[in-house]
Amino acid sequence: MYTPSSGIWGSVWLEDIAPHGIHDLKITPDYDNACVYVNAAGSFEQAVVTVSCDGHVIHSGITNDGHYTVPLPDFHPWSCDDPFLYDLYVSTDDDVVKSYFGMRQFSAAFDANGIMRFCLNHKPLFLSGLLDQGYSADGLMTYPSEEAMVYELQTIKDMGFNMLRKHVKVENRRWYSLCDHMGILVMQDMPSGGFTEYDQKTLGVLPSLGFKHIKDDGSNPKLVRSEESKLAYYEELDAMLEELYNVTSIFAWVPFNEGWGQFSSEQTTRRIKQYDRTRLVDSASGWFDQGCGDFNSIHDYFFPFHANKKDKKRILLLSEFGGYSYLEWGHTLCNQLYGYKKFKDKKVLDDAINHLYEKMILGNIRKGLSGCIYTQVSDVEDECNGLFTYDRRVLKVDPRRVRKMNDRLYRRIVK
Repeated sequence: MYTPSSGIWGSVWLEDIAPHGIHDLKITPDYDNACVYVNAAGSFEQAVVTVSCDGHVIHSGITNDGHYTVPLPDFHPWSCDDPFLYDLYVSTDDDVVKSYFGMRQFSAAFDANGIMRFCLNHKPLFLSGLLDQGYSADGLMTYPSEEAMVYELQTIKDMGFNMLRKHVKVENRRWYSLCDHMGILVMQDMPSGGFTEYDQKTLGVLPSLGFKHIKDDGSNPKLVRSEESKLAYYEELDAMLEELYNVTSIFAWVPFNEGWGQFSSEQTTRRIKQYDRTRLVDSASGWFDQGCGDFNSIHDYFFPFHANKKDKKRILLLSEFGGYSYLEWGHTLCNQLYGYKKFKDKKVLDDAINHLYEKMILGNIRKGLSGCIYTQVSDVEDECNGLFTYDRRVLKVDPRRVRKMNDRLYRRIVK
């Protein structure tokens, strides 16, 4: 539906690795046991692992096999309000790699009222975020500069949002690093694919009207992929998990969205959990839920939303909603307004979004809702339902008003 793109769109560099160099690094913080596991791969025989904090070395040790456990008895936790990061150095005879990590724990647990909540460092936290497709008006899949990333993320943070759902795109690693340093949680989608033909009625219209009960075990021809396509999916899924494993801010993986190329989501969820036990999984975002994973994930653009406690074992997440549209002339690439609800006045749009949160979100938190993701960060070509315009020059809403609403959402959670 958008401008087609292919080829190299991310950062590219050529690196000369020393004879006894470090080829890969895997960092796993263990919050409950107050330590971090460092696994380094390469051609070295011995490596020194050093952790520093505010320029001071707090631990240093030697590994002969690339596996090392760093004890951190009095560690400083990472959180959205206090995104504290430790520096990590791994050095050999002729190579030094610098990285970082944050001590945090992602989990699902019952709050004081017996509602399953997302927990950061074992404390219930309401997730209030935005859908982020990662498109730029002047670079398509590529941000024009790091300054552009910082401006967008800082504005989102200042409006009180604590998370972003990176939607069917693997972003530039610099973007994830900024989220780590700024304290913005990330829900990471797997890019979609595998269609032989997109059936708009089965995968779009009917689920939007509530018809979401389709099995993904191969029995329904609308959710069938070839064996070659499945292998390609798993190869790229594994590559994404490997690429982004060390990102501090990623708290959940999303293997499938709205049935796009969906197959065997229960098996896929187990595969992800086996590789990464430190994060949660939203197995099927939107619809065609198979009852697995950590989230009961719902997309609702057209109907009143009512939280219920039928699924008491999973986190209830409104993973897409809103999508209210307003076209700011001179700051868009489209000539007509597209969105789920259309507005011609920016003040009316601002009032409508605030009313939507009042009606759809606030009253449902005590009834079981544990998070919401508004669509979306910015306009994308013909979609004019962003809080930003496509060129990021105009913010369509009052940021102070959004901030106050988000503060109200967070106070609704019973600790």
